[in-house]
Amino acid sequence: MRNNNLPTIDLENMHNFSQDGKVWDVDNLPEGFVIKANINFSKSDMSELPDLSRVSVIGDFYCEECQNLTTLQGSPREVIGDFYCSDCYNLTTLKGASQKVGGDFCCAVCTNLKTLDGAPQKVGRDFGCPYCDKLISLEGAPRKVRNFYCGFCTRLKSLKGCPEYAEYLECGGCKNIRSFKDAPRNLYEPSISEINHEIRLKQATEHVKKQKEKLMAKLNGQPNLQKVATKIVNTKVFDTVAVEIAKAKFR
Repeated sequence: MRNNNLPTIDLENMHNFSQDGKVWDVDNLPEGFVIKANINFSKSDMSELPDLSRVSVIGDFYCEECQNLTTLQGSPREVIGDFYCSDCYNLTTLKGASQKVGGDFCCAVCTNLKTLDGAPQKVGRDFGCPYCDKLISLEGAPRKVRNFYCGFCTRLKSLKGCPEYAEYLECGGCKNIRSFKDAPRNLYEPSISEINHEIRLKQATEHVKKQKEKLMAKLNGQPNLQKVATKIVNTKVFDTVAVEIAKAKFR
């Protein structure tokens, strides 16, 4: 949690926390109540969140590493600070998440998450969903963020659905993405260069691999030549030079 000088409500004091001279219970808060604290339910065994859908939180909201949590139903209506639900391996949907987050929103390493449906639609700073192995679509992401991180989501095939506006996009390790035509419109130039470089590198590497296979096929039945060629094309130096040459093909 960032140092915001606010008290923290956790599993130990959630039913008897003090605010404005009174003692409150998260299960019995009035409509529109504003919690002037951080909330940290991380590493709990809860299967569902307390119902905070009618209240707002001025601080941060954390429910990381809650391995029994399958839904974010019950999240605060609005979180002024950060919202982190990372490493919840059984979380299958973002539906129920706070729709307004003033800071960062992060659902990294939620390995059963398939889409971003239900994600906050207003995020003040960064949005991160990296290392979500089963994520197949970015549909549902907010339209505007500062930075967007979706790296190492290996099942993603396109950037369709990612924010329309972001200064920086990190999609490294998304080996099946072949184009950044759906990338945010106003990306900071170095970010565009990095994405372009990575895509070109993937294309060039695949091209070299196919050319190797064609060469081996042509030498089929010529064991001596095939043996020599195999030694040459399987060296690191050959791969490095061949990929660099092939990259020019995909400029």
